[in-house]
Amino acid sequence: MNLHDILLYFFLYGFLGWLTEVIYAAAKQKKYVNRGFLNGPICPIYGIGVTVVVVLTTPFVNSVLLLYIVSALLVTILELVTGVLLEIMFNHRWWDYSDERLNLGGYVCVKFSCIWGAACVIIVKYIHPLIVKLVSFIPIKTGSVILIALVFALTADIFVTVSAILSLNEKLKDIKGKIEKVHKLPEKMADSINKNMIGEIKKKSVIRRLFNAFPNIRSNKYGDEMSMLKSALKDMLDIREKKND
Repeated sequence: MNLHDILLYFFLYGFLGWLTEVIYAAAKQKKYVNRGFLNGPICPIYGIGVTVVVVLTTPFVNSVLLLYIVSALLVTILELVTGVLLEIMFNHRWWDYSDERLNLGGYVCVKFSCIWGAACVIIVKYIHPLIVKLVSFIPIKTGSVILIALVFALTADIFVTVSAILSLNEKLKDIKGKIEKVHKLPEKMADSINKNMIGEIKKKSVIRRLFNAFPNIRSNKYGDEMSMLKSALKDMLDIREKKND
């Protein structure tokens, strides 16, 4: 297994993970929702997670029990590290398992670790052999060109998304400053300030998408402002849907 194949596995599993999330969200919410962290059709955490599992569990492929245990541990560690790093980097909690039993800081929980472990067994035993055959049909030169294009697209997507999140943090900080002054202003002026701030966020399609993708996202530093903003945007979207009906 070489770097060329590993990178192709990453993008393939990242896309399949994104597709799974979209199908699950569509079945649950009855509408299309891009559940990825990025704008494009890829969930890097799935790409990294599944690729790590298929690479490191090779010695255990003939033992379903060991394969299950090792897979569950690997995915749990990855989800924990990813959750902590994202929170440190952006000061936001992207998902929270605090309501689940036997959770660790809300980042991971036994229930989903068991589910991921079972899913990985199915992937390693039945899906990955098909992926290996698919990758083997792609000529090295063609695969290299595809990988270069995908890496550039992924890099650009990461830049756009990170910029939007940093912009969101600045807006939340600005909202907090405005709110602290609201009680000193006439009611109409306060309403105007709130509408203007929400209007600015509405223009940021990436931010709106992230709110849809991570409905439980919360800000550690600007919790009240984040809740207010999400609630206001939801109300506006509800009004728009009623008008369309």
